[in-house]
Amino acid sequence: AVRIERLFDTGSEERLPSAEGFERLGTDPARRRHDLARDINEVVEKIRARAQRTLSLSSMASHQLRTPLTILRSQLENALRPDLSSQSLRRALSETYDEVLNLTRVVDELLNLSRMQAGTFKLDLTDINFYDLLREFHRESQILTREKKISMVLRKGPAVCIRADPGQMRHILFNLLDNAIKFTPPKGRIRLSYTAEEHEVVFKFFNSGKGISSEILPNIFDPFRSAQSESSTGGGTGLGLALVKWIVESHRGSVEARNDSREGTAFVIRLPIHPAS
Repeated sequence: AVRIERLFDTGSEERLPSAEGFERLGTDPARRRHDLARDINEVVEKIRARAQRTLSLSSMASHQLRTPLTILRSQLENALRPDLSSQSLRRALSETYDEVLNLTRVVDELLNLSRMQAGTFKLDLTDINFYDLLREFHRESQILTREKKISMVLRKGPAVCIRADPGQMRHILFNLLDNAIKFTPPKGRIRLSYTAEEHEVVFKFFNSGKGISSEILPNIFDPFRSAQSESSTGGGTGLGLALVKWIVESHRGSVEARNDSREGTAFVIRLPIHPAS
């Protein structure tokens, strides 16, 4: 019983014996024992990996929620000061509201990540005109880029249709935009463009800036690494790009990040083209 418990310990190297001694005898019962031991070891590895991912997600959730909750507490304590003027109180409440919105976004991202890991994430697929999707996103995003005076350009490509979940496509685009706004300098630029290559639409989301450091780039889509890297530099939760990757891959697509030769960052997404109905 003690050995069985050790099998499910995420820090243990315990395995069932392979019964190689019995295998040398060439008997059928020995072969069955060998196969059973192998199969159980494979199941244990899968359970151990799932448990480790769950522990990592729980640890990351605690880390990501601690900062906005600390900020909220500080802002509310400041708002409760009896000597605070009406103008300062209004400003404090406005900042608290903004932090509540940020906390809501973090919670939503964590919930989506947990659903994806649990395999309960479902897509509501429909036919989407790709340019119409980008045009609507471009219109809505103008207000978000206004504060830093970032110019945003959409280049129209060929008429293509994809089979996708419209809500999740918006998640992809706005997560990329959120990342771009954080790292694009004032009066910088964001450019959206796409082409059709064989059976794929190739979408490029470019933003000007210094690019992604070589240390972060290999793990930019890893929620358990990019979150820590981005948080340490004040860049955000680090969860948005992990969601981008998982949503794209759930649509049978791919995404990569690269430093553009023209001083900036480009995210390249490939999605299957769907024949227009």
